[in-house]
Amino acid sequence: MSSKWTTQTIYREHVEGELAKFMNPFPPCFTPAALGMIKAGTRIDLPWTKGFLDAFRSEELWVEDGDPKEFIAEEMPGVVRKKKKCSTCLDLGYYWRAHTGQTTHIQAMFQEDCECRFYHLVWILWGDTNTVPEPYRNVTLDDLTPSPRSNLSDPAQQKVINLLQSCRDYSFLMYGDTGTGKTHFSIALLQHAVHEWARKICNNAPDATSERTVFRIDAKAWCDAMLEFSRRSFDDNVKLPDLTVTRVRKMAEHEPPIRLFVIFDEIDKVPPSEGRLLNLFQLCNALSECGAQIVATSNHSPEQLVAKWDSEHTGPILRRICDRKKDEKRMRLPLTAIVETTDKTKDNPEDKK
Repeated sequence: MSSKWTTQTIYREHVEGELAKFMNPFPPCFTPAALGMIKAGTRIDLPWTKGFLDAFRSEELWVEDGDPKEFIAEEMPGVVRKKKKCSTCLDLGYYWRAHTGQTTHIQAMFQEDCECRFYHLVWILWGDTNTVPEPYRNVTLDDLTPSPRSNLSDPAQQKVINLLQSCRDYSFLMYGDTGTGKTHFSIALLQHAVHEWARKICNNAPDATSERTVFRIDAKAWCDAMLEFSRRSFDDNVKLPDLTVTRVRKMAEHEPPIRLFVIFDEIDKVPPSEGRLLNLFQLCNALSECGAQIVATSNHSPEQLVAKWDSEHTGPILRRICDRKKDEKRMRLPLTAIVETTDKTKDNPEDKK
């Protein structure tokens, strides 16, 4: 550091001994919050001298000193499961990087978020077995490839993969027989949504929120839970599901709006009950109104669902999931099974939904 900048010229008050390491660190250390206040000229009791602050604000080019901090992505599975510490930040979530101002020659330490924070956020949702079953933990949308377990041919799978990768923010009704990859494909879209949620938080995006915005719902279980809640007695200990119309509308009030991602798994298992279908319609309507991305999986085609449910709510439900008007990003995605005479059909059915 230039001889001009010493603890005497940097700090307004001088502390001696061990306290100096914490109160008057040299080089000076700056958190993102402190940098924001300095740049904004906030009038608070800052510890630095006016001359140092004026020089600091005037600096336009900061260059990192030394090699970048190495981040090892391969160790993240162990880190998020708390089996080991992040070698970059030692689980602090941040680390300090030395920078030098090219005009003022000020040396300073800037606090930077460690990339492990992103992985910890992802694991909040991705590590929930109710959201992502263990066999699908390695599924990613960008690295999706045809599966040998699928009853679809490789070319047919690749067409679906290409579509999902190019329309990753679309709503879909994925329908087809068991073994055509409905769960596999829907989880790939869920993985993308989880990463988007975590990345927005790390980047302090305007629509970032620490609230959960990604859901994977057993459609029949959700409808049953809502019906049970509506029929409860005063003293019954019946809880609402995590995702409700009220919660969706509250999220929609955020400015800018927060986009939700919801999977309705096995929507065809919902019984033809007016009460259940009304609740499902109301949730789909609220999600549609706030621009949510909805992905529904079904063994039945839309036509078969219409025949099975035989309800005035069927058409409106399907329109809010997969029937597109004008520029709406909704799509029906038929997964036509091409069953081959191999041992594929003997695999675990859960891996092939």
